[in-house]
Amino acid sequence: MKYELLPEPILFSFNGKSYTLFKIKAVENFGDVKINDIGGLVEHNGNLSGTGSCWLYDNAKSFGSALVSDNARLYDNSLAGENAWVFDNAKMSKNAQAYGHAKIFDMAKISDNAKVFDEARVYDIARVLNNGVVYGRAKIRGNLRVYGENKAYDNIWEG
Repeated sequence: MKYELLPEPILFSFNGKSYTLFKIKAVENFGDVKINDIGGLVEHNGNLSGTGSCWLYDNAKSFGSALVSDNARLYDNSLAGENAWVFDNAKMSKNAQAYGHAKIFDMAKISDNAKVFDEARVYDIARVLNNGVVYGRAKIRGNLRVYGENKAYDNIWEG
């Protein structure tokens, strides 16, 4: 395991449910993370893979049955919650949220208060930015950008 949970619990509420989260601390060097670096917060070890260079920076969170794995990175106050999976080389930052059964992967980026939830998928080099929302069974891929007041939902396939 490349990190350990620090002992001081932090209570966090999301979508009407409370979670007890713990800050993480690196116990080995990997990627740009060094031994003793303090990372974001997880509910349990199953929220962040112990292999690869995935990491939660700053106050990023992973909780419930969510998983951050491979080389994925969460920054700032972004979160992966409930049953979301953020993997491959995906990045989330600036209050971005992935929850429900959302999947963010390949080299996708979610940032600036964007939300991806339900069973939505964002992948390839797609971006969800600046309050953009992707939900339902939408699949956003390729060079597509969802931002501002734009929403992608239901069974939309875009790319």
